[in-house]
Amino acid sequence: MMVSSIRPQASSGLSAYAPPPGSKNLASPEPADEVSLGTRILEAAEPRRLRKGAGVLAGIGLALTLTGVVQLMPPAPAAAVHCASSNVVTGHGREAVLQCEGVTSPTELKNPQNRAQYAFEALRAELGPLSNLSEYQGRKNITAWPLGQVLAASLDTAKLTGDYTDFETLSKQMDRYLTPGGGYAPGTIGLFGNGDRYFDDNAWIGLVYVQAYAQTGNTEYLARAQSTFGFMETGIQPDGGILWVENSESPSYNTCTHGPAIELALRLYQATGNEHYKDRAQKLTDVMDSKLRQADGMYADNYNLGSGHVDPKHYSYNQGTPIGAHLLWYQVTGDEHHLELAKQTAESSLKEFTPEGLWKASPAFNAIFLRNLIQLDPKYRDVLDTHLEHAWQHGMDPGTGLFNASDMGQYEHQPGKMGTIDQAGLTQLYALQAWPASDLHQVS
Repeated sequence: MMVSSIRPQASSGLSAYAPPPGSKNLASPEPADEVSLGTRILEAAEPRRLRKGAGVLAGIGLALTLTGVVQLMPPAPAAAVHCASSNVVTGHGREAVLQCEGVTSPTELKNPQNRAQYAFEALRAELGPLSNLSEYQGRKNITAWPLGQVLAASLDTAKLTGDYTDFETLSKQMDRYLTPGGGYAPGTIGLFGNGDRYFDDNAWIGLVYVQAYAQTGNTEYLARAQSTFGFMETGIQPDGGILWVENSESPSYNTCTHGPAIELALRLYQATGNEHYKDRAQKLTDVMDSKLRQADGMYADNYNLGSGHVDPKHYSYNQGTPIGAHLLWYQVTGDEHHLELAKQTAESSLKEFTPEGLWKASPAFNAIFLRNLIQLDPKYRDVLDTHLEHAWQHGMDPGTGLFNASDMGQYEHQPGKMGTIDQAGLTQLYALQAWPASDLHQVS
């Protein structure tokens, strides 16, 4: 929701979109016991491209058998191409999108909805099928965090077309990462998720489902978001902070976990009215701002619980979710202080993430940053529009529709290979560029 149209909520703190009758029955059960998890596996300060090492297990052993079964099954149905404005259905695939504007090259496409569909069709064709996505070109068996961002891209696009076929297909794939103990693991073996679970992965996935509920009113999606947050509570520590990953030998508090966890908790509070979510969000916010917020309003990467060391590196997505978190606090409470904190983070971030800085950052990170930024104030639409026009004209390979320009930032850091998560990030942004401003409050 943009600041120009924001009205402080009533004292209940409920959002402008009302849940369907009976949804309060889905409110969270009693709070999970706070636990300190055991030690094993990863260093907290590893580079982002290596942090999902446990997910490499995807595709090993029984997963190979499952992949074989999937390949023998009939292909999943694909969403049709719906031309912007007219909503004419032209068929499937990249060529069908070109027909919407009567052009022969994707560089000639002008409408952001059509651009979003073209980018998604390129993902499907070059990195798919959706039922068996690649992590990046040359590596099959996608892990949970990139898959969640593809799920988000399909949801953002479905808002424009009304066709949720791809979202439903990807949601079924997401179910394979669920673990018997709750939560989504980074990889899969057989029918279940495998590997130490990342609490930030679960936050991102939970945010997709709470947005799906806001878009559709389907309480099944709300229940999924609530269940995901219920697992995340097992990572909350006695001071109210949340770990990055379970079983770490070097446990840490990370902005990439706290920011989306706060957003998820507050959106669940808005949807259900359950004070437990608001209480959790308050404690998470206190820890995030005391441990990770810097004097200029920007947020550091992580705080090591053992040494007390703060890693000061800045990532664009780590500025986006605190902006979104404090904006949500403003919506819930009407407290102008939260709005000022969000504005300070935004202005400081844009001094570092200039057009050149955004170009060098991962598109997946930029998607999270910019989707929160445009909800804060309409003036930031210029940042989004400038970045997306440059990406379309200079970052995309017109032969494939993939954004693999050699000087463009990457999440995977695989030269010459397109990462699914970055393609999904840009698809999200082109879709959101086409969303009505009045609906942006649904975006999480």
